[in-house]
Amino acid sequence: MNISLWLQRMAQAYPQRPALFVGVQQIADYGQFEHRSAQAAAWFKDAGIRPGDRIALYLTNVPEYLILLYGAWYAGAAVVPINAKLHPRE
Repeated sequence: MNISLWLQRMAQAYPQRPALFVGVQQIADYGQFEHRSAQAAAWFKDAGIRPGDRIALYLTNVPEYLILLYGAWYAGAAVVPINAKLHPRE
């Protein structure tokens, strides 16, 4: 089972429930979160990403990280998270 199914199920069952926040500000509900993740998946596929490919994500702790993470999973890709706080020598 792909973990992205959780988001699809939440979006179907509770599309208007709050999902993503920055502090106390709501950024997206589950319907919007799922829609943006599906858009990211389409973008990855258009860029040539295929199931089993790896996608490196180098972002700070922002909502876009989760959108791209689920988008990669929707596209069937594996995600390689890169710590944005690493120093150049690391």
